[in-house]
Amino acid sequence: MRLIPRLGLLAVVLVAPAHALEADRELPFQLDAAKVTMDQKTGTAVYRGNVVMSQGSLRLEADKVIGKMEKGRLTTVTATGKPVKVRALLGEGEQEMRANAERIVFRADTRELELMGEAWVQQGENEFRAHQILYSLDQQRLQAFGKDAETGRVRAVFHPQKKDDDK
Repeated sequence: MRLIPRLGLLAVVLVAPAHALEADRELPFQLDAAKVTMDQKTGTAVYRGNVVMSQGSLRLEADKVIGKMEKGRLTTVTATGKPVKVRALLGEGEQEMRANAERIVFRADTRELELMGEAWVQQGENEFRAHQILYSLDQQRLQAFGKDAETGRVRAVFHPQKKDDDK
């Protein structure tokens, strides 16, 4: 189980319809919010107030989610909250992945994901914390930054994989 490639799942969660487990693909995509505003001229949809997006094992909770489209294609999805929370099962028998940040942005054209403000990703005992985490889905490259160059810190904790006792 590798944590860094799993960040790509966050982009999938933000781009509806999302799925992680194969079985999730067949389940309905649900979105609940206190208020929704859609503007076809600008290609913008804004969901506000205890926004919950889910499909099967995937769940995103935010105060506000903004989706932007151009020429019928999704360009960006921005979720904000205190914090934005994401959780998902990534595969059969795998531990749940959880992530939090004050803001999560997915850029469809570059397929990049940005977690900002107390960004945290955890799967099992493994975790990654930073002020900002950038992840390129195509290049599977992660960059993490502290709040500033002088005092900011990035923290990663990776536990060794446990041996299977049955072997």
